[in-house]
Amino acid sequence: MVLFQGNVDSNKNCTDMKTNNATSCIALCIRNESCLLTLMTEESCFHCNYGKVNWITRHDNNHYIGLKVLYDDKQMTQAQGKQNCRNVSAQLSGLESMNETRFVAKNAEVEMRADNTLRGKSDHNGWAVWIDGERRPGCTEQAVINSTAECQGVKGFNFTDTTLTAKLGYDWSENEPNGYEDKQDCVVMMLHTNSTEKRNRKLDDTSCTDSKSFLKRGVLCGMMAK
Repeated sequence: MVLFQGNVDSNKNCTDMKTNNATSCIALCIRNESCLLTLMTEESCFHCNYGKVNWITRHDNNHYIGLKVLYDDKQMTQAQGKQNCRNVSAQLSGLESMNETRFVAKNAEVEMRADNTLRGKSDHNGWAVWIDGERRPGCTEQAVINSTAECQGVKGFNFTDTTLTAKLGYDWSENEPNGYEDKQDCVVMMLHTNSTEKRNRKLDDTSCTDSKSFLKRGVLCGMMAK
């Protein structure tokens, strides 16, 4: 558990737990796997769950960086996703930790389940969220990727998100990223309509303009906290 002191702009999307006992407030959150954080005052305890918290914050020694998934009513390319981030004074961001990966997945799943366009559709497996990462020069061909250690995993990508260091949130799907057919230069997180499908919540490399398999409806944006 980490304790923060400060002011909260709004708790309107959080649940009032009807207790002012700090121990009970924390214990109830620990028992609830969807509880992301608790807000405690002298009079109240609020639980804010994954899917109800719009932003998550990362600290990189010098700055706090707010992360948020933005959505579009239609599919977007990676370039369009980048522009959507810039439209809110943010940039395409990556995944530093598995906590961030879970945050993105849970938020996107809530949006996906509420969307009607997937119902009755057999040509799409679910949604995908654009994540920071573009193939480095020299690491774009499948044969090179498979035979060169420096081109495998996150090492084969450049990142515009300069706050990334460990990149431990890049939880790849089995045998990915593989640069299939020399055309997979960008990164997405896959959210499958079948939650038990092995690719669900995993990352994959794909074409930066891909419109097949998963609907590219989300993009992870990051901005310096003010």
